[in-house]
This record gives sequence, structure tokens and C-alpha cells, in this order.
Amino acid sequence: MCMLNRLLKTATRTTKPGFRTKAVRWLITCDENGCYTGVIPAGTDDHGLIIACPDAGTQAQSTNGAHFLCDKLEIVVLFDKDRGDSGKYEKNQTFFNFILEASSYIPYLRCAYALLSDSTQLANIREDLKKLNAKNSELATIRIGSRIPIEELEVVDWWSGRRLGQSTTSDHMRCFVTGDLVTPAENHPKISGLKKFGGRGQDALISFYAPSFTSFGLKESNNACMAEDTATSYAEALNQLISDRSIEVGGALCTYWFSHLVQHEEDCFSYLQNPETPEPGADSLPITRPE
Repeated sequence: MCMLNRLLKTATRTTKPGFRTKAVRWLITCDENGCYTGVIPAGTDDHGLIIACPDAGTQAQSTNGAHFLCDKLEIVVLFDKDRGDSGKYEKNQTFFNFILEASSYIPYLRCAYALLSDSTQLANIREDLKKLNAKNSELATIRIGSRIPIEELEVVDWWSGRRLGQSTTSDHMRCFVTGDLVTPAENHPKISGLKKFGGRGQDALISFYAPSFTSFGLKESNNACMAEDTATSYAEALNQLISDRSIEVGGALCTYWFSHLVQHEEDCFSYLQNPETPEPGADSLPITRPE
């Protein structure tokens, strides 16, 4: 619990529950009539554009699960760079259904549905992606004219409202971290970047999947109750640390942070990652104690 408290103190992002910060690699573009206008890289480098995207959580991992408006190319446009068609039809249908449902409240999203449901335009998109050497697992979203829907407030509000309307939990419990009386999150956001170190690529920091780890008849994450915004904050903080401040030591991934602003030359951990041999007679490297 001490570690979770410290992680929450480092949390600087304000990602809302139901959203997750992701690196979007491609923008599939169309005009206001849903006519395809091309595929363009998102962001300024190969890492893509960092956006808080709607996230369906563990539901997206099922055989027919998908996220809203932003997902892997193999789901969004059934792209497979080798076979041409990924065959993930059920997930693709769920992706479509989200857009169709949202378009009843946000009419301009019908353009995105028209674009992705047209087999001819879909084939053109996949052909362009192949020319761009895109990968099946890279994330893509839609741009309509100059608008990127997942960045628009009305889209954010619709997804947030939809999630609240589907909540099945009304009981309140004490939050394991804050001590507040809260509605417990059924599942916690996943942690990325651990596949190289024995993880699955998307791993739970707090999980009670096996019955032997549960108590008092509680299900899943209710065994260590947290409000959804608390769970989102600690997961975002840890994902950010793994991305920006982590080093490999003895085959393990270590993250770290400081209680105050530290200059690069005072970051003792950076020397473990890229050690330098000091000049003869030079002063020892400065040490700043991490929090």
C-alpha cells in the first residue's frame, strides 16, 4: 500500500476513468461525406501521437471485444500485412457497433461508419497501409476532415456516460489506498512494457483471478477495493514511469522517481543504464537520493 500511495503522489496526468493514454500510430482520414482521403502517420515520430483514448478494459480482450474509435489495425480495418485480411470479424463488428451507437448522439460519426463499412474503401485503406509498412498491431483512429473525434469533448462525454450507464455495482466499500467510501472498480487498468521481463504485454498489478486469493465472497478487485479514478491514476503513473524512468538491472525492470526536479547529470540511475568512465582524478559522480 505504501508503494501505491507513492505512485499516486507522482501521478500528473488527468486521464479519466474509461480512458487510457496510448500511442496512436495512424490516422485513417475521410471527408465529411465519409469518402476516403488517405492514411497518414500520427505524431512526429515512429512512436505516434499520445492521446487519452476510450478504453473498454478487459471486455476488449474477449473474442468479440474491441475499443471505441481507436484500436489495432487488424481490428479497425481487418489489416494483415501478410494475408491481406486479419479475419478478426467479430472484433471488427464490435468496433463498428460502438461507432454506430455513438452516431445516434454525435451525427458526424456516421462518416466514420460509412468509411469503414464500404468494402471498396476498406480495400484501398489496407493497400495504402501495406505501402506504408504498417504493422497489424499498431493503433489507428479516424480523422474526419480536420477533426479527430477521440479528442473531442462530446465524444469523451458520450463514452463516459455510456460506461456509467452500464455500471452494475452500487455497493460502497472503503478504498484500500485512500480510505474513502467509494464504488469499487471491478477491474484495474493494465500495465504495459513488461513482456520482455516475463509479463504478457498487458499485465495487472492488482489481481485476484484465482479463487484461492479471494476472501469473504468478494469478486476480483473488490478484494482490494479502489475507486476507478484511483486505479486509473496509479496505473497511468506506473506506465509513465516504465516509459520515461526505468532501467534494466540484473534482468529485472526497475522504475524510479525523485521527490524534486533533478538535472540529468545528478540522476545517479542514468549512469547505471549508460555508465561512463570518469577521467583520472575527476570528482566522483554526484548522488541524489531517490524518493
